[in-house]
Amino acid sequence: MAGALTDRIGRRKLYLAGCLLAVAFGFPMFLMANTGNPVLVVLIYLIAIGVIHAALTGTQAAWFAELFKTNTRTSGASLGYQIAASVAGFAPFLAVLLAESFDWAGPAGFYVVIGLVGLIGVATTRETWGPRETTKSAAGSEGAAGRS
Repeated sequence: MAGALTDRIGRRKLYLAGCLLAVAFGFPMFLMANTGNPVLVVLIYLIAIGVIHAALTGTQAAWFAELFKTNTRTSGASLGYQIAASVAGFAPFLAVLLAESFDWAGPAGFYVVIGLVGLIGVATTRETWGPRETTKSAAGSEGAAGRS
């Protein structure tokens, strides 16, 4: 659904929204988890995975590939994913270290910082598809249908 939404409103806008939600939800997420209330824990998963994570991953596949020219698209997007995965592999280790030093606020702050890194990425990356491109694409396909 997030991927389809990016076709309507734009890749950059949805990714921006996902990053802003991650920044805003970092501390409330851990406060909710600390209650031990099962309903709140389920709500955390619905928001963090069903909304925030879905907005980010649903956008990445199309947006990141579109940032590269056709002849380097696969390599460029793959290289970005592989480097990110290599760095992100240390996230659980860092979260545990932060929790030992700062209790729950350490991992919560780490989550917020990762959201801020995403915001910097959004601020420095161009839009590749938005409402204008969707309109052009729809107009082009209507014209092609009329010619057949």
